[in-house]
Amino acid sequence: MLRFCMFSGIPLSILAVISLWIGQYAGSPILGMVFVISAALAVTIGLVYNVRFVILSIREVKRQQSTKS
Repeated sequence: MLRFCMFSGIPLSILAVISLWIGQYAGSPILGMVFVISAALAVTIGLVYNVRFVILSIREVKRQQSTKS
């Protein structure tokens, strides 16, 4: 799950930035929609990645604390 988020989130964010720049210079409303969709997906994937990472980190800390006691 984390690998999927990592490998798909970065290209989506790059696509969002490129479509925003090109759409602004070209005045293309279609590239504006590409930006909105790709930016929303990149933010969602980033949020999922961060939440999953925190959950795994907390789980690991609890596991380490239980082995010390």
